[in-house]
Amino acid sequence: MSTDNTAFVGLSHLGLVTSICWSYINKNVFAIDLDVNLINNLSQGNNSFTEPNLKKLFRKTKKFFRPTNDFSKIQICDLVFISIDTPTDKPTSLGKINLLIKKTIPYLKDDACLILLSQIPVGFTRTLETKIRKKNPSLRFNLYYFLNTLIIGESVTRFLNPERIVLGCSSPKTTIQPTLGKALSKFKCPVIKMSYESAEMTKTAVNLFLASSITAANTLSDFCEYVGADINEIIPALKLDKRIGNFAYLNPTLRISGGHLERELWKLNKLDKKYKLSPGLEKSILSLNEKRINWLILKIKKLKLKSICLWGLAYKKNTDSTENAASIKLIKALGKKIIIKAYDPKATIPKSIRNYERVSDKFEALENSDALVILTPWDEFKSINIDHLRIPIIIDCVGIFYPKKENLKKIRYISMGVGTSF
Repeated sequence: MSTDNTAFVGLSHLGLVTSICWSYINKNVFAIDLDVNLINNLSQGNNSFTEPNLKKLFRKTKKFFRPTNDFSKIQICDLVFISIDTPTDKPTSLGKINLLIKKTIPYLKDDACLILLSQIPVGFTRTLETKIRKKNPSLRFNLYYFLNTLIIGESVTRFLNPERIVLGCSSPKTTIQPTLGKALSKFKCPVIKMSYESAEMTKTAVNLFLASSITAANTLSDFCEYVGADINEIIPALKLDKRIGNFAYLNPTLRISGGHLERELWKLNKLDKKYKLSPGLEKSILSLNEKRINWLILKIKKLKLKSICLWGLAYKKNTDSTENAASIKLIKALGKKIIIKAYDPKATIPKSIRNYERVSDKFEALENSDALVILTPWDEFKSINIDHLRIPIIIDCVGIFYPKKENLKKIRYISMGVGTSF
């Protein structure tokens, strides 16, 4: 059994996933947070995790995972992660991170590693190192920035099986502290060292490329519809191109949502203004993203639909989050003009969003509706016998019924990026 102790400070989604996964791999973890109710629930084995496989890991790590409000436990930890999420609606708000760091430093022991997991702006880690050394000149410590690329709904799998680990250091020539190096070696993937600034920028770079790919897919999708092409036939060819790759984001969507990619785009936009640059790419992506919901709104208006049924409220499957979701955008735009009924197995829309009816049965939602609009590719929708669907029109925004479209004999099927040439 390992005797090395690790602390995770800040138990947001990021902190909960990483601390439980770390405990599964490296054993002894103190999970620290200011929220007394959260800690009490975790200590009693209670949780409301929606992230797939997290409950299972939580049960497996109960002997090694210690939730606590006691920051003094940091004194016996060799590794200390700051793991609070940055608010996606306020990407420059660092109040919670700064508070947790301030409460952590007094308990940091000599030669310990302080590791930032939180989403931070470029330059934050270097500035923090300078501040700590200035206020605590006798403290010997190692500061790192650990790039996280968790994906909601796939976070456990991605943390346990990373493609690579990016570690921001004071200098790329820095030797990784032995305890940290030993822990990272268990992940069996390349560890890439770079400067703080490069590591921080890598996070933004990844998300800019992803957002660019999604925007390109949406643009291509629109062209396909007008020229009679089918984007579903084109995607396999693109993925076989080595310059693009099999895992590229190439499926069209109603919008970039969830808050995380958008946050990075806004951070770039702020850098753009700070340094008086004018690349324009992030501005174009943000602008096109806000307009993207019009694809669906125009379809509904053109078809003169008076009532619709929504399947899916969450911005993606395997989450209950509706942050920046297409469902909210659609209800806000058309809720006062047409009848909208909605079903989702997990997600709920904020109470401030009105002008729609929430139903508990997906088939009940179809009753008296002019069309079914599919917004989230939940697995339970895939397994449906399409012969049971009694609806004249399906607008499939996620392509979930595309493989079965030839069997939809009496239903008009509309999907993104599918034109008609014959």
